[in-house]
Amino acid sequence: AKVISCYADIIAMRHPKEGAPLVAIANGSPLMTRVTGVGCVQGAIGSAFLGALGAKARWESALASALVVAIAGEIAVEKGKTLGAFPAAFIDALDSLKPSDITKRGKVKLM
Repeated sequence: AKVISCYADIIAMRHPKEGAPLVAIANGSPLMTRVTGVGCVQGAIGSAFLGALGAKARWESALASALVVAIAGEIAVEKGKTLGAFPAAFIDALDSLKPSDITKRGKVKLM
């Protein structure tokens, strides 16, 4: 699976024949692009999902990691509105994220 991060994260399989839909995630914050390490965190979380879900769940792991990181970014910017406060608020948001945050806040659109 491929994740392209910008204003919306795009999740795609390598080939459309693989059967997973192309989706866009409309969560996140512009501050996320200004902080070093957010993409690395997303890669680590994606690897954790892949390890938990298994190698055949590449698309699901990519989608889950993009959602978790984007929603944590939204929660973080509500608490740490400045560039200096955002990194700590982001880590706190990741630590306190609940499944209900994902279901309530997730903005996933089929493309």
